[in-house]
Amino acid sequence: MKIKEMIKQIQELKLDKQKIILIVVVTLVLAYLDFSFVIGMQSGSLKQLNQKISKVKSDIDNTKRELIRMQQLEGAPEKAKLVTKEFIAEEGIPMLLSEISNISNKDKIKITQIEPLKNPDRIPDLPGAANLLPVAIDLEITGGYHQLGAFLSDLENSANFIAVNQISIISQGDDYNIQRISLRLITYASG
Repeated sequence: MKIKEMIKQIQELKLDKQKIILIVVVTLVLAYLDFSFVIGMQSGSLKQLNQKISKVKSDIDNTKRELIRMQQLEGAPEKAKLVTKEFIAEEGIPMLLSEISNISNKDKIKITQIEPLKNPDRIPDLPGAANLLPVAIDLEITGGYHQLGAFLSDLENSANFIAVNQISIISQGDDYNIQRISLRLITYASG
């Protein structure tokens, strides 16, 4: 019997169309305000959070790369030795020329001319080394840029003190891979 009473009360409630429209409009306005402000603020904070997450991911990637690099360099102190360069004796100039020739052969550089010059012009004396005689070695060579780079690197890493004082690179006509190179190397001989 209670159901019949409830149905009776609902029927007695005569809501007109204006009240129903007002309730629907108020509900829609409240839903719009909720989505506009609450969800808008939440999406703004999510964007900031996404930016922070990407920055943290980037930092983690950088840290991983640095860690790998540190692990690779871990054994470097044993490998890194203080390099001391030697000055040749004046009688050792032919041996130095032979070493330069061997380095050029190894690096596939062709020497067309090699000429040592004692007391060359415009070569400074070493301060505090009055007993060292400057020696210039003029080289005419041919080879590619990569071979030249390897040659200069090997000269730098040799046990003798050798410095490049002048360099001139000229294209070799039709073959753009081969260059004609003039070098002046400087070393000091003890005399």
